[in-house]
Amino acid sequence: MALWKKQSDENGVLEGYKKTTPEGETTVFIGGAHIKDVLDWIADGGVPDEDDTLLQRVKDAKINEYNKEGLRRIALQVSEWNNMAIISTVKSLWSQISNHTPAQVLAKDIFLYVENTAIPNVNAQTTVAAVQAVDIPNDVNWPT
Repeated sequence: MALWKKQSDENGVLEGYKKTTPEGETTVFIGGAHIKDVLDWIADGGVPDEDDTLLQRVKDAKINEYNKEGLRRIALQVSEWNNMAIISTVKSLWSQISNHTPAQVLAKDIFLYVENTAIPNVNAQTTVAAVQAVDIPNDVNWPT
């Protein structure tokens, strides 16, 4: 375990370095007052560990994008279904509702696609690049 660990944003761009000691955690940002300490350590042969939280943070951001796009597509079908609380209620009552309109069925299919296919697909990715390559608006598997 290295003294310093890289800290990157959700796009994988290096923002700074993090050091964890028994006394606490220290973050030094690129351009910050103490970046020279880190750069001197690297110049002396230190190799910072990779950001081990990046992949999960990128997955969480991509899942959030899927949820937003799914909600947008659902609301285009059934304007009243415009937030997750309403959709959760409808989901719990779906089997008790009769005479579903085609728009309601499509909205349900969109919800199920996000929940059962899109999110598990994002979580199955093993690299940041693979997660970032998921093109949500142009996903050919969206129910239509």
